[in-house]
Amino acid sequence: MNTEACFMTDHKPFINNQYESYYGIDRSASLTSSSQFEQFCEFIPLPFRKVTNHSLFNMTQLEALYLTEEYSFDTQQMAAFYIEKLKANKHISLQVGTQVMHAEKNQENWLPGRYHRGALIK
Repeated sequence: MNTEACFMTDHKPFINNQYESYYGIDRSASLTSSSQFEQFCEFIPLPFRKVTNHSLFNMTQLEALYLTEEYSFDTQQMAAFYIEKLKANKHISLQVGTQVMHAEKNQENWLPGRYHRGALIK
């Protein structure tokens, strides 16, 4: 399984792919041509399909209209999921609102020197 497929499988609860994404290339006021857009989509790769008519768009004003396959992510849910995973691991000490200024090795563990609001946390 490639990296993208693995990410999509692992993060399925946080991915929204239940909508249609359209890109319209204006006939006169666009900095991108339809051929440039197609080259970009092929390069990244982003699946796309040229649309010849759509009720929400003024097709006479557009050089081209594209339907693409895109997703959005619920970053709040994703963050909460990973915070809970970190909290559940007894080998990880989660420190929020701190800044690591240095670290020292003590036997097999690294001990960070952390600061919270300017004060060293021991």
